[in-house]
Amino acid sequence: MTQEKQQHQANKTRTAAPQYKEGDWVFLNLRNVKTTRPSKKLDWLHGKYKVLKQVNSHSYKLDVPGKIHPVFHVDLLRYAPDDSFPSQKVGDTQPGPILIDGDELWLVERILGERTIGQGGKGIKEAYVKWVDYTEPTWEPVSNVLKTDAWKKWKKLHAKGKGGG
Repeated sequence: MTQEKQQHQANKTRTAAPQYKEGDWVFLNLRNVKTTRPSKKLDWLHGKYKVLKQVNSHSYKLDVPGKIHPVFHVDLLRYAPDDSFPSQKVGDTQPGPILIDGDELWLVERILGERTIGQGGKGIKEAYVKWVDYTEPTWEPVSNVLKTDAWKKWKKLHAKGKGGG
């Protein structure tokens, strides 16, 4: 009896979880996703991602790029309205990969930088990549872009002895 009263009181202030439909666009809260940004406050809501399907009553599968697990709890999602203001940037959706022989490929527009993460000679080399049709560049392991024309152009431009790094 007491538990029922407590449950009744608690349920007075609860609201139902938002329901999204397949094809809806949502913003994703990145609090559980590791990023290379110095502060997660800068990336509170990221991109616009399409809802692929509802996994259960509180989880949705999104069309996210890369190695991010695509299923997210409803608390991490916010509806992304279609009616943007004229001054808003509208190119904030993340395009999916190109499929070639079953492999997912993203097109590299150019390389913006290079760094080594880690101590001494055992660090991981990363490239700062500007992707085709993406608004934000990302840091990626060099192994992901090693065979691209953009990487070859970057290395040629920044070769030792030619004023580069």
